[in-house]
Amino acid sequence: MPAQDMPTSYADAKLRIEATLRAQPKNYGLRMMAGEFYLKQGDSLAAIPHLQAATRLTQRSLPWIALGDAATIAGKVEIAANAYKTAEKLDPNNALVIRGEGQLLIKQKKLNAARDLLEEGLKRYPENNYIRVALANLYLILNNPHRAVVLLEPSVKSDPLLADRHYLLGDAYARDTHLEMAIREMREAVRLDPGMSAAWGHLGLYLVRLTRYSEARDPLVRAIDLEPREPHYYWALGDSYLLENSNADHFQRALQFYRQALNLDPQNDKALYSFAMALTRRGRPEDLTEAIGLLNRLVRIRPVDVNAHYKLAETYRRIGKLPEARIHQARFLELYGKGRDQNRSRYLAAAFVDTAEAHVNIGRKYLARKEYVLAAKEFQFALDRNSAQPGAREGLLEAQKHHGAAPDPQVGR
Repeated sequence: MPAQDMPTSYADAKLRIEATLRAQPKNYGLRMMAGEFYLKQGDSLAAIPHLQAATRLTQRSLPWIALGDAATIAGKVEIAANAYKTAEKLDPNNALVIRGEGQLLIKQKKLNAARDLLEEGLKRYPENNYIRVALANLYLILNNPHRAVVLLEPSVKSDPLLADRHYLLGDAYARDTHLEMAIREMREAVRLDPGMSAAWGHLGLYLVRLTRYSEARDPLVRAIDLEPREPHYYWALGDSYLLENSNADHFQRALQFYRQALNLDPQNDKALYSFAMALTRRGRPEDLTEAIGLLNRLVRIRPVDVNAHYKLAETYRRIGKLPEARIHQARFLELYGKGRDQNRSRYLAAAFVDTAEAHVNIGRKYLARKEYVLAAKEFQFALDRNSAQPGAREGLLEAQKHHGAAPDPQVGR
């Protein structure tokens, strides 16, 4: 196709596709290509009529599975359920049907049913990465990143050139407090797909969490260039300046990015809190007044935010408004008392240091619980960080010795 004839936008491409199909309405290949194009562009509704037409042009299961996928994404539950049922009749042993039905159950928030279906599917097809990835996604929804990591590592190893797999594994590592491993996977994701804004953004967020502030900025700027309306990246970029250095230049840059985040999302709780903290740190009377306004916005969004009530009490005291300070101090004490155990667990998780010794300790806990696959993983993490770490090699050998008799955690609950 001559350069001047190439589509310059999604709208142009859509016009050409629809014009081509009006001329060849019974071309199965073109219908499938159109469906794939719309799905890749995030327009699942536009994909549905073409995939429906494709199902009438062949007896294969593939267009029915694709139709089920498009309808699931679009929230068309009945169309999706019927499509997968028809595909199963045409091809009873197709693992993609199980994956699709599992994702439909997740879309319907029937999480236990989805887990049961996908676990049974993985037992039938243990090498199928589509089921494996769908189940890993579900484990992340269920806040079980250990299981997700165990499932995803083999799928990434077998398909190392898929950026989205590296991204998903990186997300699982991060939720499992393995930030260095998460960073490695996000770097690989953006190497394979430099246009993946979420991977750039998460890479920057993880680097900020590790206090590698200057290193975090380039990934965050790249994420903003690709996805300029995502407020979270501006908030993290602001933190990279505020937390690194308190000089005037960094302070002003931080405020600029917090304002941009709040312009995009006035209810962004992280930006509200960071912005307020920056203002209270500088501490001019007008700063304290503005900070109080931000914190009050935050507690309207999150009435049980312990930290926001604490900072409100402190800031009201600083400007001499003692009755308001007492109200928020009382609310802070009430919330803190109710959530003490929960807070303790959260603080311990936040304080986790990604060291070899920490992973050995976790591995020993898994050994005691006879979760040998997870134990082996922790001991391997320890050896990756320090090949001479006491107890790591012995623990790994012990876990591997029992591995064959242990229940596989990829299908555990």
